[in-house]
Parts: sequence; C-alpha cells; structure tokens
Amino acid sequence: MDELLTLAEAAEKLGIAPVTLRAGIARGTLRARKFGQTWVTTGQEVDRYARHSLGQVGRPALQKKVYITGRIEIAPEVGRMISDEEYLAMKGIPKPRTRRAPTEPEA
Repeated sequence: MDELLTLAEAAEKLGIAPVTLRAGIARGTLRARKFGQTWVTTGQEVDRYARHSLGQVGRPALQKKVYITGRIEIAPEVGRMISDEEYLAMKGIPKPRTRRAPTEPEA
C-alpha cells in the first residue's frame, strides 16, 4: 500500500499551496478522500498529478485594456504621472465623445 499524505504534506512535497491541490480535487484532476475535515491522498496520486497537471499553462493572459476613468496614472513610457488625455494623445487614440443630456424642446 502506498503512503497516505494530507494535502498540506502533498503541497509541501510539490512546493505549491494546499489551496492549489483543493482546486485540483474540485476539478477532478487530483483524486483524494476526505476523512473528517482532512483531505488525504496517496503519494502515487501526488506524483501522477505533478506529471499531468503541474506546469501546464492555464488560461491565456488577459490583454491590458485602456480604461478612461478621469484618474491620473503612472505611465512607464514617460516615467511620470500623466492624465488620461495625455495618455490618449501619446498613444494616438481619439478622445471618446461624451453624451450630452437631452434638452427639452422649446414650447
């Protein structure tokens, strides 16, 4: 019979956080049993999980989006804080149009 490990011991063996292993259990990529409040798995299962699930790329990184908020941001390109208007002008992005409140027709 293979050695039994708690998630804390398995996480220490793999050099990852126990929450990562709990997520693997929830996804079904790590087989484990719960005894009371403690999750337990085997050393063989931890090795299989490490070979098949660790080091694989997850979701692709999100692209940075430009949000117009009226705040002043630090721009790494110029090394100082700039306003949204300066940032948009520097990137060549046209300034967004603002909506005007509807006016009441004259009687």
